[in-house]
Amino acid sequence: MATKTFLRTSRPGSAFAGLIVVLFLVTGCGVVDDVAHGTSQSSFANVQMMEQDRGEALEWLPDDAQRLVLVASTRSDDTESLVFESEQGPTGCKTVERESAPTMTVPGGLDVYAVKDVALCGKWAVAQKDGHFYAWTPAAESDTR
Repeated sequence: MATKTFLRTSRPGSAFAGLIVVLFLVTGCGVVDDVAHGTSQSSFANVQMMEQDRGEALEWLPDDAQRLVLVASTRSDDTESLVFESEQGPTGCKTVERESAPTMTVPGGLDVYAVKDVALCGKWAVAQKDGHFYAWTPAAESDTR
């Protein structure tokens, strides 16, 4: 009795599909958020690490800020939300009545709707409770819809 040998030939389509699966598993759900929700999330141990990554400093951000989580829009609207911890709090800001709320949710962010007043730091609004801060841009609601 003769034995038949079946040779499998690779198919370019299945190799590509396999590559997509591997890339998705390696990069995680971050890619899905970037594409589907138009956001990018980054975490930093301290303010210096965040400034190095951004390439610019937020003048109002305290030097002792730590455990920072930044969610930024991947669209061209400069919308950002930032959660951090600090004993000092923001500097060079004025207290105003809250006129806006973050448009992007940051894990660990406080309930800004329970906050009446915020620190206005340039284009940023900063709410705080017990050393936990939630900052977002824009600080005011847009007049255009």
